[in-house]
Amino acid sequence: MEYIETIRTLVVDDSDFFASLTADQLETEHGIQTVKATSADEALATLETGSFDCIVSDYDMPEMDGLDLYQQLSDSGSELPFILLTSRTDDEIVTEAITMGVDDYIRKGDVSQQDGFTVVANRIENVVSHRKTRQEYETVIDSMPENIAQVDHEGTILAANETVAATFGLSPSEMIGQTVADVLPAEIASQWRTAGSEALATGERVQFQSDHDGSHYDTIVVPADSRDDGGTYQVIARDVTDRVERERQLEETTEQLELINRFVRHDIRNDINLVYMWSEMLGDHVDDTGQEYVAKIHDASEHINELTETAQEFVRIVSGEAGVSTEPVSLRRLLTDELDKRKQSYGEATFALNHEIPDVQVRANEMLSSVFRNLLNNAVQHNDSDQPEVRISVDIDEESVRVVIADNGPGIPENQRAEIFGKGEQGADSSGSGIGLYLVHTIVSQYGGDVWVEDSHLGGAAFVVELQLAESDSRW
Repeated sequence: MEYIETIRTLVVDDSDFFASLTADQLETEHGIQTVKATSADEALATLETGSFDCIVSDYDMPEMDGLDLYQQLSDSGSELPFILLTSRTDDEIVTEAITMGVDDYIRKGDVSQQDGFTVVANRIENVVSHRKTRQEYETVIDSMPENIAQVDHEGTILAANETVAATFGLSPSEMIGQTVADVLPAEIASQWRTAGSEALATGERVQFQSDHDGSHYDTIVVPADSRDDGGTYQVIARDVTDRVERERQLEETTEQLELINRFVRHDIRNDINLVYMWSEMLGDHVDDTGQEYVAKIHDASEHINELTETAQEFVRIVSGEAGVSTEPVSLRRLLTDELDKRKQSYGEATFALNHEIPDVQVRANEMLSSVFRNLLNNAVQHNDSDQPEVRISVDIDEESVRVVIADNGPGIPENQRAEIFGKGEQGADSSGSGIGLYLVHTIVSQYGGDVWVEDSHLGGAAFVVELQLAESDSRW
């Protein structure tokens, strides 16, 4: 028989013959180190001077029987595994032993039979192994930041770690053995009992939220030991106060962003449309010099409209209104629509396709149009060439598609390419808002894609947008 390590056992029996026989058999046949005591008092004295892993004690002893010995040890705080030997055949002693918490019991009649001491040795190994496993488990539980407790079906707390005790201003010893109603606030005690009853009845975990002393907890209740007599359940509560506070702040931010969105959508756009309309009316009353300024007002009005549209889309992304759900979207449709609009807006620029846009579906949503709009605008608005030129090409492989938007502008230095997609980043000479490229990066990332900058064959910058093909267009 193989043991995980040497076990040292105290054998207690008022019969010196039986104590010696038991100790000798355990040592010689099973490799268990033993010390014998022929009375409960001798056992207590021996325990004060020696270290043991287990106690095997007879029940019928004068002055102090085996259960009285166990009770005295338990009252002193001992957690040594305890096996009771009894020669009695009535179940009353066994029932009492189990109720008191004795780890195991063996009838002496079984020991006297062939291989009986093998049974004793097996039981010793089992209770020592279980106790050490439990101690290791309790050590781990005590070191965990979560509130953890084990409760029986009647609401009695069987175990509690330091964290849960501290939460309620107690020590584990003050909680263990008490009912939840005795030591917990009434509302939390009720939640524990209700969730525990449901977990034991269904065999499934139950989750709920609770508050205590200004803190918020996410609590789960798990059935730990379901038995016919009721069973036990484990309560695990995690302090989520910081998360709840962040969610509250996020809700406030979302509301504020929505107010900004309405302000941008209604007030600013309405006013700029009026400015555009008035400038058109003014065009009939000014000379050629004035017409130049009217045209600038038109251009500025259109640019402001584009900025308000970008700002609205930015708010939708940040607030979560746009969501991150994707669906198959026609790349040809969205890119062609945005390209046609940019041609109308920037008559002085040349927009060209290197080849026809393939009719494929990509994993995105309608916000993809904002990606192309910002990149096409950027290619013209930050272009210092007398004749801005923008060329678009599309490449496809087995799983993805790459849209390249190249220009003949000043380009972007290599050491700045990783920074330009950051929130609010813009060049020193840029008149832009700094959110366009951040919006592009945010949207593309939500699709599981990527965007970066390369050198353009036209001499400027080439923005590359990589998107995943929808499953129906996978090129496997």
